[in-house]
Amino acid sequence: MVTLSNAIIQTTRSMQVELQADNSDGKLYGGTYCRVDFQVPGDPNMVRLPATALMPANRGTQVAILGDDGKVALKAIQLGRDFWRYR
Repeated sequence: MVTLSNAIIQTTRSMQVELQADNSDGKLYGGTYCRVDFQVPGDPNMVRLPATALMPANRGTQVAILGDDGKVALKAIQLGRDFWRYR
């Protein structure tokens, strides 16, 4: 990555970046735009939830899950990064 706009577009939750790529075959044209998907390694123990799914309680934050028996149960969770602030 060469440069980063540091400005998130709220409607698409994206930002513009400038990349350098090998174009020895001439398939990429100057001044054009394209879509690039980055493969970012994730943590298999992390789940991203909307803030409306969180239920603050005296014992900490919980979420409702559907158990193997088909019944709803409350599960205590540990909060990680709060993406709400970055909207």
